[in-house]
Amino acid sequence: MQLKGSETLSITTKDTDTGTVTYDGTATGLAYGNTYYNLAINSPSGTMTLDADLDVNGSLTITDGTLNTGNNDINVAGNWANSGSFISGTGKVIFDGTSNIVTGGTGDSNDFHDITLSGTSGSQSSAIAIDNDFEITSNGTWYTNCLGMTISGSTTLGSGSIATTLAPSVSEFVPANSATGVAVSSDIV
Repeated sequence: MQLKGSETLSITTKDTDTGTVTYDGTATGLAYGNTYYNLAINSPSGTMTLDADLDVNGSLTITDGTLNTGNNDINVAGNWANSGSFISGTGKVIFDGTSNIVTGGTGDSNDFHDITLSGTSGSQSSAIAIDNDFEITSNGTWYTNCLGMTISGSTTLGSGSIATTLAPSVSEFVPANSATGVAVSSDIV
């Protein structure tokens, strides 16, 4: 469903197990409530400011425009993708499923205030900046994938872990493992 921001909704039962709600245009508030399956913000001319905690049971995508937490918390069970702006205020983002996180950068319009991993895993696809605290409240794993992770506050891992490396993929050794008579280069120290 796509909403432009001026609609009046009178839906009594909302499906939060499937589908995507996209806010386009000049929308400044979540007219369809605070619980979604997939939520997309595409408001190039406006700022979407939360007036309560937000629960996204799938993925949250900020395509264009700004999502401002209004100092509220956001639960995301799926992926986080930001190619617009995110104003975290003092809000916490809780990844409570299996999430791939694309922050869009580490500047003031892309950083987080607090992050909690309460789900299975969080996997960075870009560098991440956390202005305050990072915690893992589950036995989940946060994968940095060798990308920057700056935490300005405290880190609490509980029974979870942070994995910082990727497993390399090697398709060919030169010279081949079974090669004989290979000359040693004078550059080897």
